[in-house]
This record gives sequence, C-alpha cells and structure tokens, in this order.
Amino acid sequence: MISPGTRASLEKYLADLERTDSTQVAVLTIPSLDGDAMSDFAIRVAEAWKVGQKGEDNGVILLVSKADRKIRIEVGYGLEGVLTDVLSSQIIRNVIGPNFKAGNYDNGFAEGVTAIAGAVRGEYTAAPAKKDPAQGAAFSRSSSFPCSCSSPSLKCSVGADDAASSPTARSSTVNADTALVSVPRHPPCSS
Repeated sequence: MISPGTRASLEKYLADLERTDSTQVAVLTIPSLDGDAMSDFAIRVAEAWKVGQKGEDNGVILLVSKADRKIRIEVGYGLEGVLTDVLSSQIIRNVIGPNFKAGNYDNGFAEGVTAIAGAVRGEYTAAPAKKDPAQGAAFSRSSSFPCSCSSPSLKCSVGADDAASSPTARSSTVNADTALVSVPRHPPCSS
C-alpha cells in the first residue's frame, strides 16, 4: 500500500519526530484482519510492539487493513489528552479517508502521519464534530462510518468497537527501525 519512496520518507519523518518530541508513531498495513475485530487486533499490536517510551505511554499506531477497508488510530494513555478520540476520528475522516478514496494511498499515509504528529505537538485542531445521519450521534473514536477507497463499500473503523470494552494501548519502547512496518499476517499475541 505504501510505495518505497514514501516509506523511506515516513521512516525519516517518524525517526525525527521521536528524536525531537520523544513520541513514537508506528504505521502498520495488513492485508486483512481475517475476522478479528479491529480494536482487538490493534491492542495486541500495541502490546507486542510496545510503541512509546516506557512509563510515558506516548506511542501511536496508525493501522490500515486493506481488504477490510478499515483504519484505526490507536493512542497510548500518555497522548490521549492531545490526540483525542475526536482528533483521531477527524484525521481519518478528513485527511486519510479522502486520499484513500481518490486512490492516493501514499498521500493519505503521509498527510495522516503529519496530522498525527501535529496533534501530538498541539498544532492540529479538529473541526466541530459532525453528526452521522445514519447513527444520529456525533462521530467518536468508537464510530464506524462509510468512506470509499476504491469501492463505495469502504468502512473505516475509528477506535474501539465498544469504547467501554477496550482500553487504549499501553506502550513501552520500540526500535525506531520498526516505526514503519508492513507485515503479512498478525503479530504475536499475548495470552
């Protein structure tokens, strides 16, 4: 999903972000969730990778499942005050989603990562919350909503399927070389 040139640019950008702000952001693309819930999968990745500094929980994972057409931003406890559910939802809906809909995955990843970095630096602000006419409620990190990537049936799942049932990521440390990874299948899971 990410071209080699964009991948290299993102790796450099994320390494610089970690060096200057001590925040770690990981981008993970997977072919499919193979029936797993996006929230459960994201939590397992966060626990396995330990993104963020130990004791700071200042990591973020941008997870994209291509076949399922789902996007999630998993935020460590230490960043929840600046990268809120509303901001995460808006980054997906207003930045990543429109690029993916247009078939411009590289731009979606690049602009999405830039927006995430801006949010953790306090430089990205969300527009007023919009209502989902189908649900009659404001979007939140636990919403699913239609957008379209290469098909009108794309669903982007933002956050937990049930916000009360899933804690956000707990993070420790990760090597900067793994800040941007594309894996063929599920990462190791904790028992």
